[in-house]
Amino acid sequence: MRVIDEILDDLLTAATDLNAGNLSREEFNLTVDLLIRRVNQVRINYEGARIHVFQRVFNQLLFSAKFKAMEGLKEFKEAATHKKSFNNRIRGILGQKLHFLSLYRTIKANRDGYRDRNGYYLKSDIEIFVLEGGETHE
Repeated sequence: MRVIDEILDDLLTAATDLNAGNLSREEFNLTVDLLIRRVNQVRINYEGARIHVFQRVFNQLLFSAKFKAMEGLKEFKEAATHKKSFNNRIRGILGQKLHFLSLYRTIKANRDGYRDRNGYYLKSDIEIFVLEGGETHE
């Protein structure tokens, strides 16, 4: 979840700067567009999780989460003119972790179930979400 948390940290920083007047609306829109592109680059790390058997299902769930996250960020960008709506949207986005929290829990439960059922040792610090190209944050 580190990749998602870093994207959320950048979003929260941009929102705080916009509310404080340290960031113009155009700069905020560019920042949100950059974050949308980064959300689009998120993929599931199948290497360490040993859940490749369910790859097609998880890819579909990932596509759904990415779509919801990108639409939420677009709506968030449009809500930047109304402060109350803006603050409500940021709370919703942070609470849902950009719609990736339920997918993260599902993948983690499947990975842990696979580990327990088959007796494999899996590192507990495996990153489930990574950016395309293997980077975690840039």
